[in-house]
Amino acid sequence: MKNFISILLLFCALNVLAQGEANFWFFGKNAGINFNSGNPIAISGSNLNTNEGCSSFSDKNGNLLFYSDGTTVWDKTNTPMPNGNGTLKGHPSSTQSAIIVPHPQKNNLYFIFTVGTEWQTDDGTPIPSSGLNSYVVDMTLNGSLGDISGSSKDLSDGFNTNWSEKVASVKGAECNTFWIISLVQNTYYSYKVDINGLNPTPVKSVVNYFSGDRRGYLKISPDGKKIASATFTQGTVNGNNVIGNGKLHLYSFNDVTGEVLNDGIEIISNAELDGAPYGIEFSPNSTKLYTSTFDGSYNKLIQFDLESANIAASKSLVNSQIGYRGALQLAPNGKIYATVPVSYFIGTKYLNVIKSPNEQVSESNFQLNALNLGTGYAMQGLPPFIASLLLPIEITSVENNNQIITNQKIKLCVGSNYTFNTEFIPGHPDYSWTHQNIEINNEINNTPTLTLTNIQTSDNGIYKLEVNLIDDCGFPIIYKGNFEVEVFYPPVISTTFIYDQCDIDDDSTDGITLFNLSTRIEEITQNDPDLEVFFFLTQADLDANNAITQIDSYTSASNPNLLVKLVNNRSGCFYNRENGIKRIPYQS
Repeated sequence: MKNFISILLLFCALNVLAQGEANFWFFGKNAGINFNSGNPIAISGSNLNTNEGCSSFSDKNGNLLFYSDGTTVWDKTNTPMPNGNGTLKGHPSSTQSAIIVPHPQKNNLYFIFTVGTEWQTDDGTPIPSSGLNSYVVDMTLNGSLGDISGSSKDLSDGFNTNWSEKVASVKGAECNTFWIISLVQNTYYSYKVDINGLNPTPVKSVVNYFSGDRRGYLKISPDGKKIASATFTQGTVNGNNVIGNGKLHLYSFNDVTGEVLNDGIEIISNAELDGAPYGIEFSPNSTKLYTSTFDGSYNKLIQFDLESANIAASKSLVNSQIGYRGALQLAPNGKIYATVPVSYFIGTKYLNVIKSPNEQVSESNFQLNALNLGTGYAMQGLPPFIASLLLPIEITSVENNNQIITNQKIKLCVGSNYTFNTEFIPGHPDYSWTHQNIEINNEINNTPTLTLTNIQTSDNGIYKLEVNLIDDCGFPIIYKGNFEVEVFYPPVISTTFIYDQCDIDDDSTDGITLFNLSTRIEEITQNDPDLEVFFFLTQADLDANNAITQIDSYTSASNPNLLVKLVNNRSGCFYNRENGIKRIPYQS
């Protein structure tokens, strides 16, 4: 008589282990975004209609103040300010036509810095660039909607007609200071704004590279230590595409003195290969630099690792698509958004996004057409902000090897425990954790650590962290971060499953035969397509995730007991055994 051999399948589991000033964006053809909820929401109503440059600014609580295309300033009701209706000397076809900087001490005053461009009227009359100019907005005027106060200041040092289309800003290392930086040819001009207002005397920094083309973005890293400049050279001559010799340079920036060091690294030097660089942005932690290029047909998105010993050689392609040149911009949620219009005059209804810009390309989570703009259209520009405003805090997951989860969605299992930590912040910061916008009022609040124990489905939702700190200058700094939790039940199935197999080989008495374990998978999973089954010989194999590979021809040995791990691929949850491992002898 044939003997029957039984395998006991034992189910078990492993331990499953900014600021509000940048919250409103207005750009392109009547496009707008509101970041006040943490996630971007497309909004309408903007009167902005620009192919390139734009700027907007809100108060520290995220309430819109005003926005501009470099020529007109609109208040929060989308109405032009009385003295700012077409009178500013920027231009909508200037790459960065304007940037807005608050007065460090007077809460009602704001500076608008504009850069013009060389252009032609409809009848072909050439109009030279107006260079770099500044204006003051006083929010106490015009019924507290704001208006331009006083006259403009020409900051072009006599080089108006040669001035570039670039302007950027960052908080200075000294207390109550901002730097505004622009470029003409091979000289960087840095202007300081402090408690006395704008200092009209610039810090001039001469570098080796002479930027003959005015176009392309200028950006500063959020930590204030690096500055990057794109020289865009692509164009059309007599109907033919000309790429030119566009470059991307990276320099060191001294946020104490305002000096741009002449230590430039030419990290894009071959526009024929990479395209001519136009958009630029740094990652929130200032370790990655992104640029968007255009070669006449394709828009390429490229990443550089600023921690690499050879930054130029760290070049990695993030995305390539048919489309025109476009800007990159870091958002308050820690993500970088990209616009890729169809052409100079035809926009796009979507923005692409780099969800995890601090990571290497393989982990950066690029998403095409991630944000639908509704009724608006993105063109080539996105609004630049003071780089140091955008300081999201890094939240890490202890159970996931301290992986950064800021602005990410994580999947947790019912019954598990999870601990979240924040990056170290010197000084005496105050921490505030909320769940679904309700403050977590227990002993873990006002600490850098959040621990969830015995997780249940009620723990679903968005967790936010706000860290408030007064720096050594008495300057309030707010760091913000959030993540979303989805909670899933582990798979449910009997902890004991017996597989009887007739001993059908040549020796029917030796207690050894072949088992086709794959034939039991449908029964184990109850035909749930989300469930995956793994078989293990021992607990040590399970702990090492060393599963049996030949499940269709497993040979029974002296130990008739197998361990089984049941995984939900949608959630990552394992079957959670409660009663330990049960063993039974062979049956004959």
